[in-house]
Amino acid sequence: MEKRLVKSGIYGFALGMLIMALVIPQTITTTEITTKEYIMNLLRGISSFTLSAIVGTFISEILGKDRQTYIIIFLVVFFLVLYSLSQIHVD
Repeated sequence: MEKRLVKSGIYGFALGMLIMALVIPQTITTTEITTKEYIMNLLRGISSFTLSAIVGTFISEILGKDRQTYIIIFLVVFFLVLYSLSQIHVD
């Protein structure tokens, strides 16, 4: 089980980095964001993606379910983590 958790963490990090680099814009409307803000937004998305992959793998291993259950658990955890991270305001 540990091997699957580590593997899902590594793949979740790599896939999260690729997706977040494509999804997060470098400009917001007409003003450019600073490099620090861009990196923090990127890391926030990557960490939520990785955490969702690990938690989804853990829950599906405990339940002993198939791949469809893993995808549903991953999506639920991913959106919960994204929602909780969107509530954090850093000044």
